Amino acid sequence: MINRKKTLASKLEEKGDKATQKGKFGKALESYRKARELDPDNPAIYDKLIETHEKSKETWDDSDFAESLAWTMKRQELANPALKRVHAQLEPDWKEMVRVIREMMQTPDEKIETELVEQIASFGNRALYPLIEVLLSFKKIMKATTSS
Repeated sequence: MINRKKTLASKLEEKGDKATQKGKFGKALESYRKARELDPDNPAIYDKLIETHEKSKETWDDSDFAESLAWTMKRQELANPALKRVHAQLEPDWKEMVRVIREMMQTPDEKIETELVEQIASFGNRALYPLIEVLLSFKKIMKATTSS
């Protein structure tokens, strides 16, 4: 199944390449987007999406900028996975997630703790990196107190 998706993604990427060569950037973007859906870990497709999007003569709106930024960030993460943690901090909810996690860690009240756990769970996968950051901050505190 995975090989079949990659093969189809490769064909869509080639179709996008041909459209780009003909100056049909809208069609190229459409093919590249479909290829990305099938093979989201292919760094080359992000390069092509970014380059083709920049060549497009269409006026950009906020969603175009956001989409281009998302592609750039994903491309960076594929080249350097550690950047996922940095990019996670750009999430609009980052500060709120960290606040809720810290509050959960500090509350002595089990009922409030349970409510906070549910609130953290409601953030889904986006809460993973804030949870890790809070744990690492506790690790630093523990290390500092034991070395003193």
